[in-house]
Amino acid sequence: VRAIANLAQGLGIETVAEFVENAEIVDILVGLGVDYAQGYHLSKPEQDIEDVFKNFEGKKMGDFSGAPKPKKKATKAKAKPTAKKKSA
Repeated sequence: VRAIANLAQGLGIETVAEFVENAEIVDILVGLGVDYAQGYHLSKPEQDIEDVFKNFEGKKMGDFSGAPKPKKKATKAKAKPTAKKKSA
């Protein structure tokens, strides 16, 4: 899989992994740079294509991974500059 993913990336071709059965496999595929995946971990077969679009709209493959989501860094409030008093 790594060799195919590297070859496809070098050629500018998107890749699809099949038979993705669990989050561990998704993690591996994301690490390899695979673009898309299909399998029971992501969804059981659907009768209605509209249901498929509703379930996956706006999601990326990493959304189905078992890896913890990165935490947002806390931002420090910036102090506003204060006007200096002129000495008389």
